[in-house]
Parts: sequence; structure tokens; C-alpha cells
Amino acid sequence: MDTQIKKFGRQEIAVMRLEIQSALDGIKNKFGLMDLSIGTITFREFYFTCRITATVPEYKVFSETYAEEEAKFFAIQHGISPDVFQKKFVEG
Repeated sequence: MDTQIKKFGRQEIAVMRLEIQSALDGIKNKFGLMDLSIGTITFREFYFTCRITATVPEYKVFSETYAEEEAKFFAIQHGISPDVFQKKFVEG
């Protein structure tokens, strides 16, 4: 153990964030993830909490496809041609 943290403060949290993100980058590369990152850190003197977000590469393709399918579904439900979402509208 190089350094022992006795209490958490802004400086300690900044160092911890860098260390955690560095470790997450290694895990991200090992498992081929699109994203693996630490979010906002909330801390008190003796503890901290944070959120870690991970995304698989297929997420982008899935989310785009899902959005298109959802738009088509609601268009049909409301009597609108699904083709309307493929058109560009120009003002003027």
C-alpha cells in the first residue's frame, strides 16, 4: 500500500477518480466495451459513492434501430405514414 487515505476530501476524490477510471479503462479494453466510465462522485468524510456506466458496442446499433421501429409503430397507431420519418423538412 503506497498511500493510506484517512479521510475523503476534494483532493483525495480527484486522485481516486483518476485511479478508478484507469482501472475501468483496462477492464473496458479487456472486454471490448464501447464505454466504461465513472460518473459523479458524492462523498462524505469517511465514504464515497459513485455510478459506473458500461455500454456494449451493439448498443448504438440497437438504440438507432429501436428508435426507428418505435417511430414506425406510433406513426401507424396514429394513422401517419411511417415514411414521413425518412423525409427532410425545409423551412422557407
